[in-house]
Amino acid sequence: MKNRIRLLRERRNMSQVDLAKRLGVSRQALSAIEIEKQAPSLPTAMKIARELDTPLPQIFVIEDALMETTTAPSLSKIERLNFANQFAILKALHKDTKHEFEHYAYLEEIFKRGYEYLYDECFDKLWPALREDISKETLDILEMHRAMLWSLGEKPNPADIERVKFRGFDGNTESSHLSFGRFFTADGTRFAELNVVNSHQRTLGRYRNMLAEWERMDREHELSKAQIEAILEAGKAPVVR
Repeated sequence: MKNRIRLLRERRNMSQVDLAKRLGVSRQALSAIEIEKQAPSLPTAMKIARELDTPLPQIFVIEDALMETTTAPSLSKIERLNFANQFAILKALHKDTKHEFEHYAYLEEIFKRGYEYLYDECFDKLWPALREDISKETLDILEMHRAMLWSLGEKPNPADIERVKFRGFDGNTESSHLSFGRFFTADGTRFAELNVVNSHQRTLGRYRNMLAEWERMDREHELSKAQIEAILEAGKAPVVR
């Protein structure tokens, strides 16, 4: 499993010793994880994501045999020149921002000098592609909460609003749903009545139970009080992990 721990840690001016202390592990153990000799446990990976304030998919990358290779890509001189020129332009555009200027200057030199081992550095800000089913499930969950909220009427009881309130997604274990939901609603025109926040606890299992109940109602958008209660009750059922 490839990771970007060292890169993200150094960008935050955090030493390996400092991060190890925050994680409650030895420096040697963290070093083994950073150089990819050892994979972290799930709890440790979640702590790393929290300390680096970065979603798990942006830190750890499981290589796909169809999409990724274990060896660095080989580029022609023309391709290297194109990359170097693009980063030179970005460097010039960010000349007044020290961190960005230095970052793009660094990437420009990598391709000028042909340091193949470091080519992947330019993809640091490129997230892994998000599966379509995750995006669809996120929007289905938001749509279901909107249906319940709107079905309360024009002057709903505050207690009822609180009961159907959308609670968000967990930033550690459900980061893909959280980041997509935030992106989709960021302009304030879509699902403006819902607030996509970090719930700091797992919510997907509960939402999936609720969605299953809503599906049995043919995704009705004008729900009766009894239907809303049925959906909420479904969310209390045991969650299958």
